[in-house]
Amino acid sequence: MEGTPEIKREEIDELEQVGSGQYGDVFKGHCRGLDVAIKVLKNKFGTEEQLASFKREVDIMSRIRFPNVCLLLGACTDPDYFCIIQEYLPRGDLASALENKKLPSNFYARMRLGSQIARGLLWIHSNNVLHRDLKLENLLLDKHGEVKVCDFGLADSTGGQKLIWDEKGRKGSPLYMAPEVLLKKGLNNKVDVYSFAIILWELLSQQRAFQHHLQHNDINKFTNAICKDGERPPVPPPGNQDVEEWKNPYLQKLLDNAWHHKASERPDFMEIFDDLNVLITDGYIKEEWGRMFWLINFPDEDAVDWEEFVKSLKSSSKVELDDGSVFCRGLALPENDTQGIECLKLLMAHISGVNQATLKTIKCEDFGKLLTWFGPGIDENSKRTFLDRVVAICKQPWFFGNLANPEGLVAGSGGRLFLIRLSNPGYFTVQSDTWKARVEYVPGRGYKAGNSPDFFPDLDMWVQSELVGKKGFSIVPNPSEFRQIFQPAQQSSQYIAWN
Repeated sequence: MEGTPEIKREEIDELEQVGSGQYGDVFKGHCRGLDVAIKVLKNKFGTEEQLASFKREVDIMSRIRFPNVCLLLGACTDPDYFCIIQEYLPRGDLASALENKKLPSNFYARMRLGSQIARGLLWIHSNNVLHRDLKLENLLLDKHGEVKVCDFGLADSTGGQKLIWDEKGRKGSPLYMAPEVLLKKGLNNKVDVYSFAIILWELLSQQRAFQHHLQHNDINKFTNAICKDGERPPVPPPGNQDVEEWKNPYLQKLLDNAWHHKASERPDFMEIFDDLNVLITDGYIKEEWGRMFWLINFPDEDAVDWEEFVKSLKSSSKVELDDGSVFCRGLALPENDTQGIECLKLLMAHISGVNQATLKTIKCEDFGKLLTWFGPGIDENSKRTFLDRVVAICKQPWFFGNLANPEGLVAGSGGRLFLIRLSNPGYFTVQSDTWKARVEYVPGRGYKAGNSPDFFPDLDMWVQSELVGKKGFSIVPNPSEFRQIFQPAQQSSQYIAWN
């Protein structure tokens, strides 16, 4: 265990047991001023096999330092107290999160957990290591909700070998075993890919796989089902709420390839990681330009720093895509375009539910929502950008963004005063004290109300024609936050003149 920090027995305090494995019990404890996880050999002195596993686990963990892999802090090799000291991850494992219904409710947020696992395994495999025991119980959450791969007790170092063999029988957890493991054949790192596919299905479906096999407790029957009959978890899973998401053919293809019977047909984790990032971005951002903008500038991020987002949005640099076409990384905005950026920041604050002053990051999901109201990113016919539409709407006296309590501004007007606010993605709500109407924005066609067949290229044109012109309604006199971007506060008394 050369290179691994040695920790003395007297430096370690066990507090409470939090888990148990094949060879060791896991305790929450304290060491050198830190909360830590302590994996202690069950047998005080350890059998030869246990000691070999212990040393192998320490050796492997000492070589892998990555954000999505549990961090080894050191080891105690006292003959009376063999233990591994690693970082303590307070939010527990994914199995408990699933059982206690604490997984993210959003389908693509759960897929992002899968992406984090794939990234960790990409790093593990790049160090010529097979994990061999991937399952929800061995995937822990840190305080930020990031997944970390842990428990390398059954891991193998390939040493560059093409195949390795289990000389003493199958290793791992049967429900996650690849066909070649169940059949006791030669294996490589693609066994982890198969296990990952089962885990991804469990995360997305929020169900455990193969539970009907547990009642039989028959490894031979299970082996026949997987290896001979080709049984896999059903896609889509029964009783699942995310019907449309499961219909995505690229997701089905990813799963089919990853749990393929032949190891040679399974992708590696670089390909899986890239595919998941595309699926996640596609799920959050439906608009084509916005999707490409996010994938090129922030390929594996769910959220980015506001300043970094603005810098990318202003960029005029170009990148060549795989099909030979050229894509501009941003909108090539002038440096003095302060009103547009200020409107955008206030809008993103409204969408994400935070104060503009405290908005530090932009979420992929929220950017996708923004484009349902103000997309497309760039209109190929008019060459107008989504930022042009943001400014055009935000400067109107009737627009109030994602207003929490619109009723107070229109109360007592007998239906004569109105304002417009954001509603469900892609829809604006026209609000009065006695009536409401929804205006739909259809990218490429314009704005329409309800079942009306008429489209207007500009929302203000619809307002002036249908509300002010035909019905004689008036805009609420109260100035919105957005109007203050365009007129100084001392001129607020002039806002009523816009009516």
